[in-house]
Amino acid sequence: MKIAIPSTSESENGQISPTFARAGQFVIKNTETGETEILKNPYITGRGVGFAVAELLANKGVNAVIAETIGPNAVTALREVGIKVYQYQGSVKEAIEKAEKGELNEINMPVPPRGFGMRGRAGFGFGRRGMGRGWMR
Repeated sequence: MKIAIPSTSESENGQISPTFARAGQFVIKNTETGETEILKNPYITGRGVGFAVAELLANKGVNAVIAETIGPNAVTALREVGIKVYQYQGSVKEAIEKAEKGELNEINMPVPPRGFGMRGRAGFGFGRRGMGRGWMR
């Protein structure tokens, strides 16, 4: 299996990039041969980069992607080309090890960044700071 992971550095020792389609590079690990390839991302800027990156990875023979966060366009595009999506936060090396052991859960929905919504503030839910009835009397 070939796994692609957006990385903050050009090695397995880096961290998973907090952005998927706009990551500077991808670490592609072939779990059958043990080979590692660093793929520079030519689609860092512009619109629709999730679709372009999905096609790029599919052309490289990637079967799975592990990302910290991933948007709806990228998830849709990856699913369309038959690439499975897994979520993990941490180092690239740890993510590869967990994938090889089958310890990651496949996701089918976008994973927004932390603090997403209301410009990093609380949302409109029924929690303590929300606009719902919450705990206040």
